[in-house]
Amino acid sequence: MRLPPGLCLVGVWLALTSLLHAASIEATLRLEGAAEKLTVQSAPTGRRPNGHRRAVLHATVDEPLTGHWTCRGKDGGPATDVLVHFFVVREDQLNQSRVPRLLPDRVVIESALTMDFQAHNTAKANLSFKVHQPGYYLVRVEAQGPDASELTEDAAALDLEVK
Repeated sequence: MRLPPGLCLVGVWLALTSLLHAASIEATLRLEGAAEKLTVQSAPTGRRPNGHRRAVLHATVDEPLTGHWTCRGKDGGPATDVLVHFFVVREDQLNQSRVPRLLPDRVVIESALTMDFQAHNTAKANLSFKVHQPGYYLVRVEAQGPDASELTEDAAALDLEVK
């Protein structure tokens, strides 16, 4: 089946718009516990290379924890209607490759905001929480485009092991 030329141009425009969004956000995530703290940044490609493991912070049940995240617009065009999403969710194992479903009984804390990013605009937040059950948890801040697609250079994540 052959697509009309106008539809092909729309597809190319959408792909280029997606690339512009992907190149415009940089995420940093810091997690602090009583004895440890870790800081991670979004990867240049937005994806972990094969064999790369996320950093792990170790904590105890009911230990006060604070997640600090920063998202910054990089040089380039604006990114509009970006959803910045922070969450801590129980995972089945450390370094789990798939993000677990954000079900109410698995999510420890979750926040989101939508904003436009120009070059060097910054959004920041500090969220304090406790984990009441031992296990493994994914701590992640991510940016999503207006169509709810994940951007490529937007996510910073680490694992949390609670004993």
